[in-house]
Amino acid sequence: PFFLSMNGDWKFRMAERPQAVAADFMAPGCDDSGWADLPVPSNWTMHGYDRPHYTNVQMPFPGVAPTVPDDNPTGLYRTWVKVPADWTGRRIVLHVGGAESVLYVWVNGRPVGMGKDSRLPHEFDLTDFVTPGEAALVACAVVKWSDATFVEDQDQWWMGGIHREVYLYATAPTHIADVFALASLEDDYATGTLKVTTSLGFRGEPLNGFEVEAQLFDAGGRAVLEAPLRGPVKASPVNYNPYRGPLGAMALEARVPGVAVWSSERPSLYTLVVSLIGADGTVVEATSCRVGFRR
Repeated sequence: PFFLSMNGDWKFRMAERPQAVAADFMAPGCDDSGWADLPVPSNWTMHGYDRPHYTNVQMPFPGVAPTVPDDNPTGLYRTWVKVPADWTGRRIVLHVGGAESVLYVWVNGRPVGMGKDSRLPHEFDLTDFVTPGEAALVACAVVKWSDATFVEDQDQWWMGGIHREVYLYATAPTHIADVFALASLEDDYATGTLKVTTSLGFRGEPLNGFEVEAQLFDAGGRAVLEAPLRGPVKASPVNYNPYRGPLGAMALEARVPGVAVWSSERPSLYTLVVSLIGADGTVVEATSCRVGFRR
């Protein structure tokens, strides 16, 4: 109930360079009736705009870093999305799975943020930009060349556009921001050590009373730990991340005897499930990842 796909046809227009973009393209009042429809996700280079460009050991354009060409294809995207009314009081996030190479985002004409990595997802907290139960205009500009192009350069096809899925999701105000799991082996190569560090984000409510729980499952879905790891979230120390806001952290650790060791010949993997437990004992949120015990 807290996931909403935004994949599908978006209104699209191509500009020759970022400087040629109309100042009001991201505003709700901009008339996009004459714009084309472009599927998201896709590469505009595969839909008649610009062209795919393959390079091996050379940059795709002349010049010295960080200079990029004046002719710099810039794709403009617009779509409307109705935020579910029952998301009221929750944290609302926009996920853009990938865009080559620079992504700028506006909501209802207001700048939200930007990202610069063609192969990693970008996420933006829209809680203060949208109203549950109402429609919102999401506008994106994707610039093909940037200083990051010099970092990303390798034997590859150069494309352009929003090439992975886009969706909204909602979490509770206190939520799991990140999980770092380290599965290692002791000297006997049979006993595993599992260390799980969970970062929590929160908006306007204290962390006191929350707990983090972790359980490990084998390939057959059986619980490995006799009892789940569990510990209270400490309200301090609290770190502040300029992109995610305040973060609290919780570290859990366990010895796991008789593990199936990961190797390239036998890539044994376990599933780690981490849950955030509210002050009333209910599960607020859960997430999972795969881990392998190895030296």
